[in-house]
Amino acid sequence: DKDTGLSSPIDLPGSPVGYLSFSPNNLYLAFQSRPEGHLLHHPQLWVLRKDGGAVNATSITRKIDGWITGHDWNENGSGLYVGMVQGTEGCILEIGIDEEILGTISQSERYMSGPHCDRRNGRLLHLEQSSDTPQRLCIRMRRGDESSTLCDFNEELVLDAAKANTRTWPVTQDTTIEGVYYPAPVNESKGTIVWLHGGPAEQITHTFSPYFQVFAKAGFSVFCPNYRGSSGRDDSFLRANVGRLGDVDVHDVVTGVEHLFEEGLATPSRTFGVGWSYGGSLALLTALKKEIFQALCVGAPVVDWVSFFGSRRLPSLYRDYFPTPLWEDRRLYDNASPLTHIANLKASTLVFHGNQDPVVDVSQSRLLYRVLKARGVKTDLMVYPHEGHVPKAPDAVADMLQRIIDWLEEA
Repeated sequence: DKDTGLSSPIDLPGSPVGYLSFSPNNLYLAFQSRPEGHLLHHPQLWVLRKDGGAVNATSITRKIDGWITGHDWNENGSGLYVGMVQGTEGCILEIGIDEEILGTISQSERYMSGPHCDRRNGRLLHLEQSSDTPQRLCIRMRRGDESSTLCDFNEELVLDAAKANTRTWPVTQDTTIEGVYYPAPVNESKGTIVWLHGGPAEQITHTFSPYFQVFAKAGFSVFCPNYRGSSGRDDSFLRANVGRLGDVDVHDVVTGVEHLFEEGLATPSRTFGVGWSYGGSLALLTALKKEIFQALCVGAPVVDWVSFFGSRRLPSLYRDYFPTPLWEDRRLYDNASPLTHIANLKASTLVFHGNQDPVVDVSQSRLLYRVLKARGVKTDLMVYPHEGHVPKAPDAVADMLQRIIDWLEEA
């Protein structure tokens, strides 16, 4: 209270995750929150308002599927601009405080994010990118106007950039999976890289990826399936692999690759699995349960979920994805562990890890390397001494990409 200086608690719904923002007229407060008691739930955008003496909160995105990437109030406080990932694309919605969608800024196979509204005159700044265009800053002067570019970042990267498209395929009677596909240069294909994202609650969208552009330049097509458990769709899709790691997600990857075979976009003799973190684990599990990869490149994978329980930082993955403790029933942990099925692995496997990884200890990769070496499977291990969970230093990233290309070319 600005007059008395006294504070009073407000009973907010769910589990607030922050991003508080007052409306221009100071009548409303927006924030993001997850419903109480729900694991792996997309955050929703709520509006807090005083109604007489009471304070009420309303979710204005409860009927909208997708992952919120940012928000800002419009100039008169009647609603908010909300950045949203939906499938493989990113859009900006203008949503009124009564939950009505006032407008949509989107374009097929593009990714828009970072809405910021000028409260004096309604001009809207946002970021825009696509698979073949790096992120740039755009402005819209008035509602309904086309955006104009204020600043191009890394414009030199656009030269001959590969352009991706979205592929879809059914996995059940009611579920269709989406994936992003970068075709290889015409008449230069060296094979197809199946890139598996980590998380698992992440997704691959139509953003500009230096990794994928490097692979395409080297002559590889790139396929990125957003398997069940990925974010960017509804909550049931997000939680579809709870208690089923290494099951439904493997099925989605396999059927996606077979879809490429049927379409003539990939050949069984030159298809490779590449992934980082859980994506590395999933690449291993897919190769172990179905022989569709001729070679693998995996970074920072969890190889054994039981030993991973003793890692330095116990991740929320155990709480989110394994319904029962391992001491009551370890079968789910074993089924999701590549180590359990390692006798089935035949594909040559290149392993990467950062020695300072705080999420997945490097011992997981050493375990994988030693077992494969003992079995006589072609393998190698590259440990980057000063890197964490994902390499960030330019020389380490460049080295990693070149090693992947060399490994797959020799496969």
